[in-house]
Amino acid sequence: MIKIDADTTIFLDFDDTLFDYTKAVNHLLEEVEVYGITKDDWYSTYEKIKAEHGAYNREEHFKLMSEIASEDIDLKAIYRKYISKPGVYLFKDAIKFLEKYKGNPIYIISYGETEYQREKISGSGITKYAKDIIVTIGSKAGVINGISYKKGVFIDDRVVHALDVSSKCKNMDTLLIDRRGEHERGKVRVYSIINTLDDI
Repeated sequence: MIKIDADTTIFLDFDDTLFDYTKAVNHLLEEVEVYGITKDDWYSTYEKIKAEHGAYNREEHFKLMSEIASEDIDLKAIYRKYISKPGVYLFKDAIKFLEKYKGNPIYIISYGETEYQREKISGSGITKYAKDIIVTIGSKAGVINGISYKKGVFIDDRVVHALDVSSKCKNMDTLLIDRRGEHERGKVRVYSIINTLDDI
């Protein structure tokens, strides 16, 4: 079991690590369904934008969704309604974990578009726990290597980031948080797998 002590700097992902983004989006989709927008529409256009532009662009996504909608709809306003409710979509163990380790330096490193990610993180009510909040569309390892720390723990729900950090950051314990049980156990990996933050 990885031990977090007073000398440990904690690097946390946000979406699907602290914040249940999947749940928030599902609630949003329930609301926009009356405008003729389906879950398949949402996710297929999401993948299309990533394929065509090389990265996700939320403004472009909203534009395409608005074209599908059966009537005029302010998707940006609806989206913000779901991402700016303090604590509503945080996982139950998130605040417990942040309170437990609030004496440690905590960095939130989120992958995505700066405006929306910062708005989402601010709306969640957890900014008071963070020494800094960093939003990037680049390497999280690159961000971490620009921060001075003695030893660290990195927690993320995406394998690509876990591999990136475990291979490029010194004195770092890397944890993949697998809240939905999607990853096979028992294999030898360069990171450890946990189901919840309570497992630490």
